[in-house]
Amino acid sequence: MSFLVPSGDRRARPDIDEDLVADEHAGAAVVQAHLDGLRCHETPGAHDQFRAARLVVTLPGEKGYNDFRQVYVANTITDASMLQQAGYKMEKTDKLLNMAVVPDRSRARVRFNGGNPELKRAWYHDQVAKFFLFDEAPLSVSGDKVPVSPIYDGFTINPGQAGGEINFCTDPNSTQTHNVVATVPGDKAYTPLWLRVVYDSAACASVHNLDTALKAKVVPAKVLLVNCPIVSIRH
Repeated sequence: MSFLVPSGDRRARPDIDEDLVADEHAGAAVVQAHLDGLRCHETPGAHDQFRAARLVVTLPGEKGYNDFRQVYVANTITDASMLQQAGYKMEKTDKLLNMAVVPDRSRARVRFNGGNPELKRAWYHDQVAKFFLFDEAPLSVSGDKVPVSPIYDGFTINPGQAGGEINFCTDPNSTQTHNVVATVPGDKAYTPLWLRVVYDSAACASVHNLDTALKAKVVPAKVLLVNCPIVSIRH
């Protein structure tokens, strides 16, 4: 952007109070950036929800407003208890984020619709914790609980039998299983938290979609909840 340099009288416009202009620019305004900068050395991606917005205390037209902001040190708050003790007003929402905390340098390269696969950072007791964010669909609590959706699993040998519950049923010479999910991203009831239902191994060959999975006999098995985000769909 280019600007023309004025010549002649460089005073402020006569309809602007010069004292007000001087007062508002005499000292830098304050920005409390305690929560900003968790990813200050990374480039935020399209799906990044963790680049915290900067906080300002005045708006244009309010007394004390200034374009220039004095920046406080980022990452001042590094523990949840510090937030609670500081007395910040907090509002509980119904929004859920699927943030899987993992060891550093972990990799999960695929995301639904090209989401950002990079490791993200959070604070935990003054230490940096790494996590993956899976945001293939918006999630909300269901009565203070994470909603679940069924996944129908088939094993070559049923649970409870010798050698059972080890190998999934698959197509011949393939890694394609006969496990069936009830919902996918885009469905209103979709959730990445699956409630496992095991069907009889005798039905493996006939199970290839939700309708056939629902018709298969269910066998006793340990109740499991598994966080398995869907990252791609092939038709």
